[in-house]
Amino acid sequence: MMPLMQRHFIPNSAPWITQKEIDAVTTCLESGAIGSNERNLEPAKLALKQWVRGNEVLLTPSCTLALELALFVLHLKPGDEVILPSFTFVSCSNAILKAGGTPVFVDIEERTLNIDLDDVRRKITPKTRAIMPVHYAGISCDMDVLLDLAKERNIAVIEDAAHAIGAKYKGRPLGTLGQFGAFSFHDTKNCVCGEGGALVVNDTSHLQELECMRTR
Repeated sequence: MMPLMQRHFIPNSAPWITQKEIDAVTTCLESGAIGSNERNLEPAKLALKQWVRGNEVLLTPSCTLALELALFVLHLKPGDEVILPSFTFVSCSNAILKAGGTPVFVDIEERTLNIDLDDVRRKITPKTRAIMPVHYAGISCDMDVLLDLAKERNIAVIEDAAHAIGAKYKGRPLGTLGQFGAFSFHDTKNCVCGEGGALVVNDTSHLQELECMRTR
C-alpha cells in the first residue's frame, strides 16, 4: 500500500520580510511610541507622497477605511448611487452602504477583468454620484475614457488601487487620476505592513474634512 501523499499548501501570498523590517519594528517597540503618531508615520507618508507625485496622503488602518472616508465626504443622500464592478472585494460595496449610498454593480471586461465602461454608460442615472474603478491585479481600465465620462456627467471617481501601488497608467501612478485613490498594505498585497492603507487626496478641497473624520 502506497503511503498517503503529504499535503503541501501553496500560500496565497508570501510577504518578503527582511532583517531591515524586523529591526525597524524592534526600534519602534523599544521607543514606546507604538501608536499612530507622526514619528512612526512620517517616513511612510513621505515615501508615499513621493510616489504619488506630491499629492496629499492620509494613512489609514485599512484600504476599506480609505474608501469609506472618500465616500463620506461626498455626503451621499438616500438613493444616491455609486457604480462599481461586480468582480471585487465586499469592502467596496460595504463602504458605499456605510456612507448611505446604493451600490450599482456593472460587468467586467473579459480581457482585463476591469470595469466594463460600456456597461458603466448604461448604468449611469441622474442619481449617480461616483464611479469606483477597481484596478484589479494592478491593471486599470481605460482611465482616459472613464475620466472623460465622469467629467461630462459631474461624477466623482474613487480609485480602488488596493492592488496597484507601483503601477502606472500612461506614466501616471494609479491612485492619482480620480478625485481619490485608496491603497492597501494588507499582507496579500505587493507592499505590506500586515494591515494598513492610505487615501490619496487628489481633490484637496476635501482635505480638512477628511483629516477631521480620520481622527474621529
